[in-house]
Amino acid sequence: MRSIASHFFKMASLTMFKICDSHRSARHAIPAVCSVKSLIEEGSIVLGKRISQIVIENDGCRISSDLALSAFKNDLLMLLAPSETWAHNPSSPMITSTESQESNDTVDEVVQLITDEQHIQIETLDLMEECTRNNEIDNRIFESINPSGDVVALRTLSEFGQHSGTIIADVPLDDLDSEISERIINSEETSNQTEEMNSNINVMMSTRRVLNSDQKFRKFRVNWEKIGGTILKKLSALHEHRTKNPESAIPRELHFTKQNWTSLVQSVIDQMIIIDKKPSATVLGEVAKSILLEYPCLGFTDDDGFERLLGYIPLKQKLISRRNYLLRFVNEQPHQRASTRKSTNRNLRAGTLTEYWQMSSNSCSKEVLSTLQRNDSELLSDDFLVASQPYVRFILDESKPVLEIMSQFPVMKQKKLLSFHFERATGVPSDSMHKYFTAKRCKIIDYSKTKKKFQSLDDDATDLQIIDFICGRLGERISDLIIAKEMGTQLRELRVESNCPVIVAIDLGNRASMHYVFLDEACVTGGTVDLIEALSELMYVQFVYNRMYSKHISKFLEFIQEYFFKISSVSGSKSKATRTNRIQRLVASVIEEISNFSSPI
Repeated sequence: MRSIASHFFKMASLTMFKICDSHRSARHAIPAVCSVKSLIEEGSIVLGKRISQIVIENDGCRISSDLALSAFKNDLLMLLAPSETWAHNPSSPMITSTESQESNDTVDEVVQLITDEQHIQIETLDLMEECTRNNEIDNRIFESINPSGDVVALRTLSEFGQHSGTIIADVPLDDLDSEISERIINSEETSNQTEEMNSNINVMMSTRRVLNSDQKFRKFRVNWEKIGGTILKKLSALHEHRTKNPESAIPRELHFTKQNWTSLVQSVIDQMIIIDKKPSATVLGEVAKSILLEYPCLGFTDDDGFERLLGYIPLKQKLISRRNYLLRFVNEQPHQRASTRKSTNRNLRAGTLTEYWQMSSNSCSKEVLSTLQRNDSELLSDDFLVASQPYVRFILDESKPVLEIMSQFPVMKQKKLLSFHFERATGVPSDSMHKYFTAKRCKIIDYSKTKKKFQSLDDDATDLQIIDFICGRLGERISDLIIAKEMGTQLRELRVESNCPVIVAIDLGNRASMHYVFLDEACVTGGTVDLIEALSELMYVQFVYNRMYSKHISKFLEFIQEYFFKISSVSGSKSKATRTNRIQRLVASVIEEISNFSSPI
């Protein structure tokens, strides 16, 4: 009975309103709670524009309170946007206030039966205000029409309150006669039969329900006609170039600038807040996906025109930032989250794929185990790497010291195995660092010449000098990442005390060095003379061994992650530095400066 009562109250709180737009061309009958706020929200959805005020259609009298709305709920109401005003309709005469009052006086306690095929709609202005004190519905509310349970009728509820609403009940038309109508109107004559027929009640409740944010945007699509013409022209030109030249870099004049992004994001959010003032992050993510599906070329926004592998996440973050900006004055309770993460540098899986970590097994075949115990790169075929992946992941997840793992499975040092697991963990090509560093080398050198506070680079600068410049620009020192050792240093005698990966460079003479990656006093790579390749191997170790970035060099490593490997720090970062919107501000600033910099011709 209580559930029936709760549904009954929800149904009773709705009122049917007749509305129209400022041109009187669009007219609708919509259900809403009898309040100005509710009618504006429902009207905005139906008319497809932002409504700010309600006026009476025939005289333009503005309705600004719920009390006034309840008094004129039977009149045709005009819903106006902020830029619209009321104008008299010359085709219809003005209705005087006396006529309007007379019309309102005739509405009190009316029960109207409307038949439509095999249904009847019973409307009343007097609805139940409260249940009896023992929390049960007064049995006199409902009236059964016959013992067979075919139909249900509802009596007048004038004694229960003064609230208005609509009640819908299924009543076969064949059984509706004058006796039924008489029972509906005269409740006193039928109250003695209520208890006997309570079990036959069959009320059809209203199908309208309150939607949450995700449900409201289920069929939302961006209206591209409301996007600025300049943005659409830029998108069309960018899409056309990417279609005709899928492998080439995008010319700089076609790049989507920061101002273009801002205009696009503002237009999209303006369309969404008409439906709901605070769309959820999930909804914004789906909208970002739909935009990239409409214009895939927006995924190719690297500063030099190369492909970015960040997907929809940067666009989603822009939409969230814009939404939060519009809600900056909304008072909300601060969300307090209990910190459960331990202060450790292990098992940090940020920036990696869940599917990779789920493939772990503590068993493998004898052939796989035998190969892992031999340090022979020729045995690392593609089939072996796939077959050994679950067991290798299990080994790396164990709490064994790294030095013990290296001694038991020396093949773990091989670059081919590390790069394979890096690609599986991140979904990013392992050669990204070398590819993009080569492409952006000249640009970084030219960019350094515009920074007077830092020593500019020569055109023939070495890789180490370029890396050192980037570190300095981020306020860090390359010596915290690359530890130089003199010529003749024995590798087996080296012990580097660091729980974060570092590079050890042993001098070979003639301005060359052999670079090794060390972790927890153990050498975890085979060594290379190429510094850029050594930095790539360092990133492999960071993501495969699940380690935090070293505090003293975290900005530089996040720069490498974002700018050269295209792994978004928004989706996950291994840095403990202070962040704004999940991004280190200095890192984002330097990347933006280099991206917007144009090398002189």
